[in-house]
Amino acid sequence: MVIVGRHINRITINPLLEYLLNDKGDTMEFINEDAAKVFLKTKGFMDDELSWFVFEKVGRHYLKVSQYIPATAEAKAIIGREFHGQGLYLQG
Repeated sequence: MVIVGRHINRITINPLLEYLLNDKGDTMEFINEDAAKVFLKTKGFMDDELSWFVFEKVGRHYLKVSQYIPATAEAKAIIGREFHGQGLYLQG
């Protein structure tokens, strides 16, 4: 998977990037760099403008299947099931 960023205000010595977001405000991911470039071209960017973009490979994303809430003085520790409802549910 690839995400698309560019240097803020095209200042390349600035290490900070701004990233392409979807309608929900999440970083858009593409199957590869070529797919990202096709998307950018459909939005009006020309070939020579694509050099301003940074295409970063991202690792795998994993589905959240559980959540751990540590014990406090007021409450016990909880491991709660998420999404599929699978897994061990413990109260300590």
